[in-house]
Amino acid sequence: MPRKKKEDAAAAEKEVRFVELDLLADAAGKDGYKREEMTQESPVEKRNVLAEIMDALFGNPAYIENMTPQQATQNLFMVLRRIAIQYPTQANMFNDGKCNAKDVLLFFSSYFYNPSGNKPRWIYASGAKKEQEKKDIKATITKADIRDYVDHEEISMKDFDSALRLFPEETVNDVKEHVAYFKKIQSSKI
Repeated sequence: MPRKKKEDAAAAEKEVRFVELDLLADAAGKDGYKREEMTQESPVEKRNVLAEIMDALFGNPAYIENMTPQQATQNLFMVLRRIAIQYPTQANMFNDGKCNAKDVLLFFSSYFYNPSGNKPRWIYASGAKKEQEKKDIKATITKADIRDYVDHEEISMKDFDSALRLFPEETVNDVKEHVAYFKKIQSSKI
């Protein structure tokens, strides 16, 4: 006999999860896990563990040392994807199930450690999808239209490229308006 909807709703409201106690409880000899009932009235704050790990790789090796092996295993693949932007060979070597995930993160933490905690620029590299979108936007205008616009506005190509990089939609719209305006003028002369 299948469960009733009320029983399903009641079961969904409460979920039991195990929360790891702090090191003091372990030192006191207590059980390392505590059973805690969660209801919808007390929502759990979701943490972005991947972002925390990426921050810790460059400035907080203690965070990685205190990570649980489960957290390291769950996030290793995505961390290695980010690292592969700059170091594809090294990331590929460690992208093997036989490596201990926590040890891999400790290695990269010691390799990338920066006392100031600043992340390198390659971490913020945009993906292929964004690069393709930028190329598609620029492909909507021709080089001749760009040259006419640059000559008319009396700006350098370097300035135009900067504007296109920083404000792609607005720059392309300006060029299109410029082309439409001059086509309108030329058609009215004839």
